[in-house]
Amino acid sequence: MSVFLASAIAFSLAAHALAQDASERLVEVSSIGKSRSGRTLQLLRLAHPEPDSLGRTPDQRPALLIVAGLDARHEIGPRVARSLVDRLVTNHADLLRDRTVYIIPDLNPDNAAFFARAGAPKSDFGRTIVEYDADRDARVNEDPAEDLNADGLITMMRVKHPPPATGLTADLIPDPDDPRIMRKPDPAKGEAPTHALLIEGLDNDGDGRFNEDGPHGSAGGGVDLNMNFPALWPEHADGAGPYSLSEPESLALVRWMLTRDNIVCVLVFGPHDNLLNIPEAGRNAPDGREPLGIESDDKPYYEEIARLFKDTTGMTGAPKGPDAAGSFHQWAYAHFAVHAFTTPVWVRPDLVKAKEAEKPADADADAEKPADADQPDESPADAIRREFQAAGAPQFIIDFMVATPEERAELMAQAQDRTPEEQRERMAAVMALPEELRAKVMAVAQGQQVQPSAPPRAGGRQQGARPAQGAQGAASRARESDDAKWLKYSDEQRNREGFADWQPFDHPQLGPVEIGGFVPGFRANPPESEWTRLADEQTAFAAALLGKLPDLAVELHAVERLSTGLWRITVRGVNTRYFPTASAIARKARRLPPIVLDLRVEQDAVVAGQRITRWDNIDGSGGAAYAEWTVAAPDGSAITLDIRSAALGNRTLTITLTEDQR
Repeated sequence: MSVFLASAIAFSLAAHALAQDASERLVEVSSIGKSRSGRTLQLLRLAHPEPDSLGRTPDQRPALLIVAGLDARHEIGPRVARSLVDRLVTNHADLLRDRTVYIIPDLNPDNAAFFARAGAPKSDFGRTIVEYDADRDARVNEDPAEDLNADGLITMMRVKHPPPATGLTADLIPDPDDPRIMRKPDPAKGEAPTHALLIEGLDNDGDGRFNEDGPHGSAGGGVDLNMNFPALWPEHADGAGPYSLSEPESLALVRWMLTRDNIVCVLVFGPHDNLLNIPEAGRNAPDGREPLGIESDDKPYYEEIARLFKDTTGMTGAPKGPDAAGSFHQWAYAHFAVHAFTTPVWVRPDLVKAKEAEKPADADADAEKPADADQPDESPADAIRREFQAAGAPQFIIDFMVATPEERAELMAQAQDRTPEEQRERMAAVMALPEELRAKVMAVAQGQQVQPSAPPRAGGRQQGARPAQGAQGAASRARESDDAKWLKYSDEQRNREGFADWQPFDHPQLGPVEIGGFVPGFRANPPESEWTRLADEQTAFAAALLGKLPDLAVELHAVERLSTGLWRITVRGVNTRYFPTASAIARKARRLPPIVLDLRVEQDAVVAGQRITRWDNIDGSGGAAYAEWTVAAPDGSAITLDIRSAALGNRTLTITLTEDQR
């Protein structure tokens, strides 16, 4: 049994015990449904159970939803999600009096159970466990990946000069700087492909394809839950499923969420990141309606939450992760219409800023060292990023400047799909850059290479521009590649546990091959020594996010007697928290009705104003909206005002018509 699964079982028992605690009763354990194999999809609700000061029950208060386990490879997500429960209840119980937290710690329990079986090898397979006929031969799961060398891992096979009869094509070479790394050859430097790379296993069904039909990290089989949601669903992509919401797990989540209009923010623990890689704003799908990223008016809020996240966790960067098409967080934003944030929770240490308190006691003794002496090497791409960030360049320009040639070509192709207005706006942003940076953008757009104005920072090494060719160029490329950075981390900080060295193996169908590669899960999950720190950081961030959820206070602003039996009534609504009562995407999608104020009098009694008034949105941080009526009613009578908000709860205000209340 894995450590993560044992922790999950122990936590489940503890959560049930906590839910029975009559003195607090802050945690309610229930379910949103069942997995394909009938396992419970656990739901934890954190809230004071008694009505709050406005009479709202836990399911009527503004709520934060936290979801983990969509990709089962990301074991740290469920671990931290479960750890948040005790920390929030113990340290932030005050926030739970007028707000609610829902936690779904593991949306894919079948996968965890599948790989917890005795003797099951570890593999990079995070999808649902579902029978699937990937090769359309009327047989299911008959060609999975296999642990051929019996090391308990399903890694990769590299085949040198594969014969044509194998159906494999050589398209990679071992990197000369570190032969463990496989990369694309550079024809301009006379490099020719030598190896094919595929998942460890056999062609069990003899159809000439390897590992295409079954679990264990194979190319086919199972459904990726983070590709199965309706937003931009990638219809023909492997892993997307036969149709959106085809999986019991994704369908159960959506159905349950549609019964919880009080959810106003979503936080996902998974392989995607949109906190350090803020989505592009203002671009829509071809139909002009669904956003490809986020709405422009929501971007400032994402930027502020990103700043809060960086300050809380110290993270300075994170992989963007897979394409967001069909992902849960994209659906939560574009269709459910709430702010939705996602984070991998943990990144390599070189992407985390060291905290002051963690400096060694003798740090002052090193004051004579150059400022960058103890910093990791900075690549030319990082130096260019720093240079453009310092000039205040928009993110789309920075992404363009640091992209690979292939990525840059894709970005330029995407630019053709933008409207003329969007293209003019982007060109204006380029022209607003300092002349030197503007010239660099133009040069890169024409296929030229540019260097940062200042040399990249290096940790005690000779600084200078990137060599253009030769062994130094290869070494620089290897240092810059993500694989190389992971290998360095494995070698220097994890006792080389992250990579299984290539070992020769006599494959019964391919002949001599080598088996090895990154250990499954290594790049997604931290060592156990990091768990407590990560749980503390994510608790602090979740609590801060919870404190920013919108809320509405409606108060009587003025009651004025205009004449006998004629009154002017003014009420004011104030959003006492940070987020607006309706995000830009919520106003666009109109999934929920606006805030409704219903003055409970006969229509004929309303002399001026609308008896039913609507507030579409109230900005956060003290933003206010007003409603005013002139009514004919006896002096001293009482009028009831009903305030209805699907997201923020309903309440009533009793207005007594007495002389000049202000």
